[in-house]
Amino acid sequence: MNRTRHVAIWLGLLLLAVGCTVWGAQPGLTISDYNPAVGATVQFAVSYAGDGAQYAWDFDGDGTYEATTQQPTVDHVFTTPGFVEISARVTGAGGRVTSWRRGLLIGSSPLYAIRDANVAADGTVVVDITLRSREEVRAPGLEERIPQGWQLEIVNAGNAVTKRVGNDLQVLWLNPIEAGDLWTFTYRLHPPYGAGSPTLSGTVSGYADKRVTATVCGDTIVPN
Repeated sequence: MNRTRHVAIWLGLLLLAVGCTVWGAQPGLTISDYNPAVGATVQFAVSYAGDGAQYAWDFDGDGTYEATTQQPTVDHVFTTPGFVEISARVTGAGGRVTSWRRGLLIGSSPLYAIRDANVAADGTVVVDITLRSREEVRAPGLEERIPQGWQLEIVNAGNAVTKRVGNDLQVLWLNPIEAGDLWTFTYRLHPPYGAGSPTLSGTVSGYADKRVTATVCGDTIVPN
């Protein structure tokens, strides 16, 4: 095989791989800040929705979509501190509907956490919880509620000590988390037969100048 033909075949395979990646991609939601200050602007963006899609946004978790747009991005300012669940829904040109529900913690916190839940090829759900700190926090801990009937597997605990009490997973780190650090704890959920999309909830805590307790942000439902 001559060099020119070899290069042409290689480029063709590369373009095919890229095309499959793009064409097969599912819509995804990104949020610019899960712990914004009160009054700060937060951007929400949906990717890979395709031409002709329509977008709906619920910013206070009451089930009513306050805004609809033809564009995949929208800005919103939260004026009340505390935990809030937002919903985003995209309707593709072919009528397919994809939606997300995510939690945000409004009001800057010394310690907060973001949950990212993804379905693996074998049907299990991999949950990453990333702790983020703005100052040193001692004895950081996590308590996560495990959906009824789902089996738990710890994938990556780092230097944390874990204990399960009923449906509660308790996690305690032995070292303080320093300002600017990101720590990730990973567990896997094995669904029971006929499982739906139960909710995910938890809190992160520790000691800064005083005790800090915050609801875990990010994904709040097990994705289908």
